Amino acid sequence: MQGSRNSSQGKDLWGWACKDNTRRKLFQDDVNYRLVCRQQDWVLVCAIIEIVVETILIAIYAFAFWRLTSKHRLRKSMDLRDRAHSELWQAKLREQQAEEAAAATNDLETNANTVCNKLTSTTSPQDLEEGRAVTPRLHIRHQR
Repeated sequence: MQGSRNSSQGKDLWGWACKDNTRRKLFQDDVNYRLVCRQQDWVLVCAIIEIVVETILIAIYAFAFWRLTSKHRLRKSMDLRDRAHSELWQAKLREQQAEEAAAATNDLETNANTVCNKLTSTTSPQDLEEGRAVTPRLHIRHQR
């Protein structure tokens, strides 16, 4: 600031208050030019500080906004991953239940009873498929 003040030949912000000229001599009883000159120096310093602080504040707000949006995107992708994981788990569970059901139907006694019921039934195959016929329960004993 001092260099700018010295090289501008009184044609700057400080020229009218900080330069020793005839105006200063005429109005020195009415205006404290030394105080005005110091105030102008501090006003410039405070303005620079304010600009720096506002720039930092804008950077902080930008970072906070970026963080919120990135958390939102992360939450969406995690929900998608969790949904896919849940669907995979449910598909594996259905597959396991189907395998257990298939294993249960491969039971020899159950198969023998089903064949016997079909052979001794007097109802039509169509009625059996539609579930309208009730067949008597026959127990076939296995030899063990």
